[in-house]
Amino acid sequence: MRKALDGWDGGVTVGGTKITNLRYADDTTILAASESEMAAILERIERVNLKFGLHINRSKTKVMTVDRAQVLSPSNALKDYEEVAEFIYLGSLISNSGNCEKEIGRRIGMAKSAMTSLDKFCKDRHNEMFQSLDFLQAKIVKTKKFPEVKSKNSSEESLQVVKQILYRSLYL
Repeated sequence: MRKALDGWDGGVTVGGTKITNLRYADDTTILAASESEMAAILERIERVNLKFGLHINRSKTKVMTVDRAQVLSPSNALKDYEEVAEFIYLGSLISNSGNCEKEIGRRIGMAKSAMTSLDKFCKDRHNEMFQSLDFLQAKIVKTKKFPEVKSKNSSEESLQVVKQILYRSLYL
């Protein structure tokens, strides 16, 4: 991968830094500013890989175009690859609209599921009620410590609903 990206000036600028790829273990995400740039870098990676007897597995490779304004039309540059509207990368849902509402809803659902699995702990009569409340409050407050993520009212309302459900579960 390093050899394929050496000397390539493409990528996406984020906060003044040019990012061409994200790699973690055996997962690689290639970033490009345009569809033609993406096609060029994939072709370049394929060419370098062939020198080592490797190839891009087209059935496993997915392509996603982030287009918040929804003005791009599909072209034939990446027709050999499956295009997806969203995917999960390192545990986070990435969508082609650039919106994080689905991810917030997904996380709230996972939190609710995890907390309801702790019913036995919360309803244990050997635990003082305030300990259970402190535990629950610590978990809910922890989710609110990331102000840089702007959520819509629907996400905030969903979080409040889950919070009330969890508080009620302590008393039943």
